[in-house]
Amino acid sequence: MTAPPGIRDIQSCLLAYLDQPLRIPDMAARAGMSPRNFSRLFSAELGATPASYLKGRRCERAKTLLLDGDLPLKTIVFRSGFSSDEQMRKASARRYSLTPRDYRDRFRAARA
Repeated sequence: MTAPPGIRDIQSCLLAYLDQPLRIPDMAARAGMSPRNFSRLFSAELGATPASYLKGRRCERAKTLLLDGDLPLKTIVFRSGFSSDEQMRKASARRYSLTPRDYRDRFRAARA
């Protein structure tokens, strides 16, 4: 089963604008759907709520930035779209069981 064009468009848009505030009503309007229908279709197609999917993509972006450069954590917070370093720290701890700093230290050393 493939995602409807509106959901695919939103996926691309989310990735392009991760560093911006993204709200479900705005995503739904872009997809030409009501917020309720959009959330329902999004969850059915992707197996995650829009908010959960967005947080996951932000964690992935932060992970890439942590490993690929020497950016300060505050810059990574901003570029990943988290509203604060505390929000990124909590999301990282839930997803990777490590703080962003610990993640960088552990996996950067493994890459070298």
